[in-house]
Amino acid sequence: MADHYATLKDYRHTLIPDCECSMQMRHDSLESLTANANSTATTTRSWLLPIRVQYRAMGCWREPSIEIQHPEQSSRRQYFEPGSNGERYLELGQHTGISPQGIKLTARDCRFTISGAALGFECPDLSAGPLLIVAPHPDDAELAAFGLYSSLPEQSWILTLTAGESLGSLRKQYLRGLDDKKSVAVHRKGAIRSWDAAHVASLGGVPANQCLMLGYADGTLSTLLEDPKGLFTPYFRRYNVSALPSDTWGGKAQGESNIVDDIRSVLQRVQPATIVMTDPVLDPHRDHRAAALLTWQAIQSASHSPDQLLLYANHFHGTNLFPYGPPDAISALPPPSSKQHEANLPNAFLGAGYYSHPLSQSRCVKS
Repeated sequence: MADHYATLKDYRHTLIPDCECSMQMRHDSLESLTANANSTATTTRSWLLPIRVQYRAMGCWREPSIEIQHPEQSSRRQYFEPGSNGERYLELGQHTGISPQGIKLTARDCRFTISGAALGFECPDLSAGPLLIVAPHPDDAELAAFGLYSSLPEQSWILTLTAGESLGSLRKQYLRGLDDKKSVAVHRKGAIRSWDAAHVASLGGVPANQCLMLGYADGTLSTLLEDPKGLFTPYFRRYNVSALPSDTWGGKAQGESNIVDDIRSVLQRVQPATIVMTDPVLDPHRDHRAAALLTWQAIQSASHSPDQLLLYANHFHGTNLFPYGPPDAISALPPPSSKQHEANLPNAFLGAGYYSHPLSQSRCVKS
């Protein structure tokens, strides 16, 4: 699939902040005017600023950007699509109080105007207990939350639902010509990716016994929504330090279990205060949407309920290039979905919060 940018003119998300602050630009710096807060001035919040961006000159061909300079932090940039001309959200980072203060904004290849009050969202307490990241495939946890779980490695658990072994053709092998039978190549890919799921998190300090692979067949999660009983590959579970109730081995190539039961058993073992999982509204990938709904089914029937849910997206509507800019660039909200993607979803997925996990520039590069 060719790389392509989103063509949506305006990014408009339904958001309900706990604090709003009217802002104006004064000599390239943000200045707060009035604030309306539902909590104390000592609360730490993630802040978004609605803006209208219009590209200029070279911004038609390259990604325009805005530099965000904090008085006590290194400057960072947020990038937009070439030819941007519409409403976007600018990520202002975390600040304690009822308004972000002392921020200087400098545009490159674009101009911008403030189009609404700054939106503040109280940061969740991630130290309250275990944190469970649910990943549809190996690498989803890393793409979405390596910075998060490497900040809290001892309390982080990662549950991967499939080994991501699907292979379109033999030409898609990691090394062309490695295997001459597709079934062998698929198994090898699953073996490699299940190793990744078990070991890559150790680079972030997560203990090996806190990484679990279920090994269900890649591409079947949406089918398992209709009937959660499905096939898994025991071989893909071989790196699990901790056993799962449905484990089978004895030389069998495949086992059968109920994926909701498996997820529920992990929930009851870990008893997470926070669950991080895919957003079925913002992420259009079928397996990712299904992973969220299967996890929700498990939560509903488990004896333990998390205090909070954090949702992530690794695939986006209308583009395969978001987030834009270099690896250390900051990012805000992705292109929104159409309302049809919200149909028949539980209210838990229709929340209107926002959380930005802070990383230093050196940690961004290292991650």
